[in-house]
Amino acid sequence: MSTVQTDQVTLTINGQSVTVPKGTLILDAAKKIGIDIPIFCSHPKMAPVAVCRMCLVEVEKMPKLQPSCAVYVADGMVVKTTTEQVGKYQKDVLGLLLINHPLDCPICDKGGECPLQDQTYQYGPGASRFDFPKAHFDKAVPLSDKILLDRERCILCWRCTRFSEEISGERELALIQRGVHTIIGTFNDEPAESNYQGNWTEICPVGALTSRQYRFLSRPWDLDRTASVCPGCSMGCNIQIDARSNRIGRFQSRENAAVDDSWLCDFGRFSFPNFQRQGQERPRVRRNGTLEEVSYEEAIAFTADALKRAGFTVVEQVMDWGTLLQRRAKKEGWSLFAVYSNGADMSSPLTHFYVANNCADYPGWSCDERISPLLAEFAFADTPERRRQIAAQIQAFAYESTPAVMWGQFTVPAAYRSTLTGLIQSSFPMFWNVDVPDR
Repeated sequence: MSTVQTDQVTLTINGQSVTVPKGTLILDAAKKIGIDIPIFCSHPKMAPVAVCRMCLVEVEKMPKLQPSCAVYVADGMVVKTTTEQVGKYQKDVLGLLLINHPLDCPICDKGGECPLQDQTYQYGPGASRFDFPKAHFDKAVPLSDKILLDRERCILCWRCTRFSEEISGERELALIQRGVHTIIGTFNDEPAESNYQGNWTEICPVGALTSRQYRFLSRPWDLDRTASVCPGCSMGCNIQIDARSNRIGRFQSRENAAVDDSWLCDFGRFSFPNFQRQGQERPRVRRNGTLEEVSYEEAIAFTADALKRAGFTVVEQVMDWGTLLQRRAKKEGWSLFAVYSNGADMSSPLTHFYVANNCADYPGWSCDERISPLLAEFAFADTPERRRQIAAQIQAFAYESTPAVMWGQFTVPAAYRSTLTGLIQSSFPMFWNVDVPDR
């Protein structure tokens, strides 16, 4: 009787059974069931080399530990990743990698997103057994006008050299010399000319390869990350925009196999200075085909007039005015209080509150603890009269907790009251006004 052929393989990892296609690496099979195996050299888009030896695991019936990033699964295989022997080897490997690794973490650009840091914390020995001076290598070696190499930090994972050979095909980076003297470099120390150098810094598991643009600029936890599309050309490569204090620090790749396979060209990656906001700009309006800097009062008046001429609906006007004043309030440190509804007489329950007292920036949040329950009560009020009563209470509490003047639906400094009040009243009759004297 013939056996049924199948392309699936079932194995056991740490007592858990998993079925994967033939040709799957142990590392990927473990990942499928949520088992973490530490790696440095392995990369899903490059061929396995098993040079870092960090991913060693026990495989039943094999006398020695096996590199999970280079051994393919077999039916009935039994793998263990957390045994005492595996833990010992992981500690030893990290100890060897750290013998000559410099204590650059406080100044290293990779700090906070460094696999070597994370794995030393999770799998490392905790203390070094080596008590002798470290060997030193060249630091800040210029590979090109875009990339610097710190040879002391390099752990020889070969990721950059393999990328240069397998992905970009340019073979500009190579392993030079032998043994403990092995270093990464370009042939004859010629400047690298690859159009994909920025990818070297992104796949490097330590801070050995760094971008000149991003060097010493920020820590990852200080960055605001926004998904976007590269503006360098029309290809549409997916990127992450990393910015700090509203200034772009770098473009990083974002996985989209259908478009870019997660790699970025240098033209797009390093183009962000062209889109950088230069200094603190003032409002500008277009007159006679050119942009002119104006005061905030002129910009608001110009915007109001443009909205009226464009025939915006009342709701669109309210939304645009709310956004404009919210941004202005945040810039100037004002307290802002707004109530806007689709019914000036509170006839609709779909009235929305925005309450902010310097420390609250989101709809429905307030620093005044008395307001929050009223917001919930307002949402379920069943008559316009009840909604008007609750709105009056909210206004009173908001006014008590803000030092500025409340008029209409907004609280702003008194100096802007007459200008903005006139614009609002003439442009947006939907606003219902509350006359509160200046304080």
